[in-house]
Amino acid sequence: MKIKINMIVVAISLLFYGNTLLNARSLEIKSFTINSSYDENQTGIFTNKSIKVLTTQNKYSDELLKYSTQSAKNFDFSDTNVVLIDMGKRLSSGYSFDVNILAENNTSKTIKITYYIPGNKCIINTVITNPYKFIIIDGKKDLLFSEIVKVKECN
Repeated sequence: MKIKINMIVVAISLLFYGNTLLNARSLEIKSFTINSSYDENQTGIFTNKSIKVLTTQNKYSDELLKYSTQSAKNFDFSDTNVVLIDMGKRLSSGYSFDVNILAENNTSKTIKITYYIPGNKCIINTVITNPYKFIIIDGKKDLLFSEIVKVKECN
């Protein structure tokens, strides 16, 4: 079910953006990570895979408490989106992800999340991890998400 939804989002994105996706490298959209970990979160609580757009300071503060002992920074939510990307509980090290902005138009931004899983030749630790990131994206537009999974090739 999730794969079908992601494919629909990508297909819709292609319909709306056309050539914009081909020129994605030239986009300069401000975004930065405000809290992240590729190990277990600081609270010791493991979570399920999710993507959450947090639209108020209270929602952001409440969600951050589940992941970190760090105090929530104050943001102007009238012109900002805070997004939590959580890869969920993993049974080993070696999992990670990148976040890139593919395209932007007058009403929305398309966010590409590339998840990396360890390949057969990767050396991993048998430890439970929970990779996550809180990122800030300037502008108050609708956010569309495209997710892909890649295998990390290790030598």
